[in-house]
Amino acid sequence: MSFNRKRSDSSSSESETGNLLADPNFLDVEDDDAMKKRKAKLDPLRSRCAVPPIEGNLTSPFSQHAKKKLSEEILRQRLHEQMGKKLASFNKYAPTFRTKFRLDELQPSTPGNMAEYARKHLGDDVLPQVISGKWVDADDEPLLFYLGQRDKNDNTEKPMAEDLDAQYVPERTSLDHPGASYVHDGLPPAALERLWQATQDLCSQLPPKIPPELTRHGLQRRDGGDDRVMEYRMEDGSIREERRGVHHLVQGWVMQGHHDKLYLSADIHESSSGVAATRAYYAATKEIAGLLGLVVKTLLPEQYEKYQEAFEAGVWFADEDPGPFLGRAVVWKLQLRMHKDKADAGFSISVPFGAYTGGYMIIPQLHAKLSYRPGDLCIFLSSKLYHQVSRWEPTDGMQKGGLTPGRSAHVFFFPKPTFQLLQDKPKFWGRNTAYGNVGDVSKVVG
Repeated sequence: MSFNRKRSDSSSSESETGNLLADPNFLDVEDDDAMKKRKAKLDPLRSRCAVPPIEGNLTSPFSQHAKKKLSEEILRQRLHEQMGKKLASFNKYAPTFRTKFRLDELQPSTPGNMAEYARKHLGDDVLPQVISGKWVDADDEPLLFYLGQRDKNDNTEKPMAEDLDAQYVPERTSLDHPGASYVHDGLPPAALERLWQATQDLCSQLPPKIPPELTRHGLQRRDGGDDRVMEYRMEDGSIREERRGVHHLVQGWVMQGHHDKLYLSADIHESSSGVAATRAYYAATKEIAGLLGLVVKTLLPEQYEKYQEAFEAGVWFADEDPGPFLGRAVVWKLQLRMHKDKADAGFSISVPFGAYTGGYMIIPQLHAKLSYRPGDLCIFLSSKLYHQVSRWEPTDGMQKGGLTPGRSAHVFFFPKPTFQLLQDKPKFWGRNTAYGNVGDVSKVVG
């Protein structure tokens, strides 16, 4: 689920000398009104199918802890403590499934072959797994963590791994078992609602797009309509259209032909309003990113330390983003076909949200079909494992606060070339040197 990360404006060139803050390709200084008029002529969907802004204010991510007047720091601490307890229980009680192969023994395949396998063996007749779990290779190296539902009354430790065939026992595909009481291991509801709100606001200001070369999307609409547009039905029976697409927000992107330097991705710096909207989005999702960082730190502590060190060297929005990932793919109302993300370094983490039916996560090499409901988390080797989200449909009607239906998702990842380039760089190297394009401003003596 991270995506083809080629620049959508590949015809532009980047300045190799001088201060990039003064380079219109680094921070676009074109007048926003002029840009909107120019793009409206090129893009008729811009006004006809615009993503509407939300109504009112964003939900506090601490709302479930805010019954008493407490400081934000204490509320944050309580939220992290609650998440930490769930992660500790997940580590202790969630079952583990072991493959018969080692990671380095994965056989080469193609998206078409993997999609055909999924159609035959993980189709509509296979119920998705709703229960959390862990997947490891033959050497017990982690491949996938799925944080869905878990029976909190099941306090049996599970140190032994089971074969992949054990994934589909009835207890894992249903929440209707007598005596069970379920807890959600993923994002808490208030944090998830805030993520949805912040993302819709971002997409209302920066229309998402589908670059022509973006091959991992493109499942055609069944009615033969415009694939760039999602339709949904209102309560009165009328049909509304909404643009769909993706934003690639990367703080430190290695461009073709510039392998020794980094740049903000085009979706961040496309316009002056784009920089402002992106920064506001990062600020609005800071607590969610912090929770996801805690997930990675708990489940993959060694990888977290490596990511965080590289993140601190490359971060641009240092006040708004706690790390450890420099890349985010903001997927707005898109269908997702079979693919893997060859340019990712190690593990990525993804979370879906919205109002929809369908949309199961399918990972053929693990014979896994996961329910992947809003707020569930998948942490896995997205560069090694093929994956697909099954076709989904939006529910009818507008949600509260002006939220529109449909399925969206966030994928937090670290581009491999970026990770490699940042290995020997000091903290805040990206901000202090404009990603290696100017002298280190931290060393300037006044």
